[in-house]
Amino acid sequence: MKEFKQNDKIELKVGGNITIKRKLGEGGQGIVYLVEMNGKQYALKWYTHDCTKDFYDNLDNNIKNGAPTDSFLWPQFLTVWKEKRFGYISWHYAPSSIKISLISFWQKFVSQVFRQ
Repeated sequence: MKEFKQNDKIELKVGGNITIKRKLGEGGQGIVYLVEMNGKQYALKWYTHDCTKDFYDNLDNNIKNGAPTDSFLWPQFLTVWKEKRFGYISWHYAPSSIKISLISFWQKFVSQVFRQ
């Protein structure tokens, strides 16, 4: 699978497009890109392995039903399923707020684990 390049457009299932800004990272299941939609930045996870239509439909159903709680980073929008590949937008990308959230999380975690 080819990687997306800056300014590539990807169609969303609900209509409209997102624009690739840059690659953020990759792992065993796919690649995460910084994308822009309606003037805001988001993270897009793109699956690099063939996916089944059942998997795609299940994620679509999860989006429609919403997250079980606010503590989940839940898919918000699916891209169009094409040639057994697709992606989803999961969260608004704001590096400074993510850093603050992670620091806050670790401070709470450490205080719980090492509570005397």
